[in-house]
Amino acid sequence: MQLSSLKSITRDNVIFEEAVTNQHGHQRVNIKIKPHGATAAEPLVIASPFRFSFGVQPSLSKSGDVVGYTLPTPLWNHQEGEPTQKEFAFYEALKELKHICYQYLDEVYDTDVAESIKFPLVEKEGKAPVLYPRLMFSQKSGKIRTLFHSKEESKVNPLECLDYCKVKMSIVVDSIYLGDDYASVQLKVNDVYVHRLPHTQLQKILKTQLITSITIMPKLTSYKVIVEEDKIIFEKVKEEVEEEVEEEVEEEVEEEPVSDMYLRIYDRDIPKFIARKEAMDLLTKKQKKALFTMFLSGGRDYLSMQLTQRQCCGGFLKPLPAWVDVIFRRDSYAADF
Repeated sequence: MQLSSLKSITRDNVIFEEAVTNQHGHQRVNIKIKPHGATAAEPLVIASPFRFSFGVQPSLSKSGDVVGYTLPTPLWNHQEGEPTQKEFAFYEALKELKHICYQYLDEVYDTDVAESIKFPLVEKEGKAPVLYPRLMFSQKSGKIRTLFHSKEESKVNPLECLDYCKVKMSIVVDSIYLGDDYASVQLKVNDVYVHRLPHTQLQKILKTQLITSITIMPKLTSYKVIVEEDKIIFEKVKEEVEEEVEEEVEEEVEEEPVSDMYLRIYDRDIPKFIARKEAMDLLTKKQKKALFTMFLSGGRDYLSMQLTQRQCCGGFLKPLPAWVDVIFRRDSYAADF
């Protein structure tokens, strides 16, 4: 992808496409850029400076399933003084992007929607800002699609970069997702140049510097405290990111193509089905809602649920108990939802 100049990120150049509404009533507004003199809008892609990162971090659903990954990265080291010119320019571009998105939401929707904006840049007084961009991730295959590469390897396994490392990212400013209570700006990492630190940066410094002098110990201790404090901030923000990712992922799964297979669960068996966590974890949000509604209200002999193609091919049927009917029908059978 062609990188966009940070200076080209202005209200006049950033394009917000027409919102697309899904079956749940939530909207997604794709973002593009059309620099002065360009003939057509193109993806808005920005490059980060080469910076220390906490490494690839999984985002988990409430049931403990991996639903995506982020790459939390402090934009500079505040213990070393002011940010470099490149680091500050990148930070300013991100702030401008957030402001432009806020203006769009305020103009097209209303101030309440604009005020609900979530942008994956966390700022705390006395700390360097930390960016939390998402990696591109396939829900169907469960694999990271963001390309990782290094000086030594043209392709690096992202799951080998779970610890501290240094990264340079190309980030796609993808869209604004409008959920029930918030508007979230989606930043997705297209590719990453990574320098892995096998024993973490702190251990490498400790190993090399202690041989020559013990005077660097206060500096090392201070640096370690800074890293640990940033890690605490990261853990707090991570919970919020995971909730946001899970809501979007559940909608993506529910919108998958349906199959010709149905589950039929009799009213008397619903409590037993709900007690089976391995089966419940594989239901979509919509299916779970229907199951609990049936459980609470009753009044019918059984509940019919049409399965998605993913459920039929993804091992969903294996943990089902024998007393759950699996029915194959085409046009002659109607599900309850």
